[in-house]
Amino acid sequence: MVNLNGVVSGLEKMLQRLLGEDIHLETGLHPELGKVKVDPGQIEQVIVNLAVNARHAMLSGGRLTLHTAPLAVAADRPARHDVPPGQYVLLTVADSGMGMDAATQARVFEPFFSTKG
Repeated sequence: MVNLNGVVSGLEKMLQRLLGEDIHLETGLHPELGKVKVDPGQIEQVIVNLAVNARHAMLSGGRLTLHTAPLAVAADRPARHDVPPGQYVLLTVADSGMGMDAATQARVFEPFFSTKG
């Protein structure tokens, strides 16, 4: 079990160097976050890959935000993506880049999909 806040905090300095001077890194880490069952190396790689993609989308600078929060999925609410009811941890990654068009959004979770030639 992994403390996701610890993973994000541990990556902050490296991410800021990766992003450069023109991109501001902002973190909002919920103080009462539960632990998650995840491979720490894999989640670090996911966060770094998202930061690299964000940097490419913000050539003139901008902001990358990483936020964590607890998330309760209730039994009486329709689940998204077949998530059963229970307590979860939410990691939100957002940037001020140009965004994705509808065609890209439709394919974003396909393995090996890329918009880069």
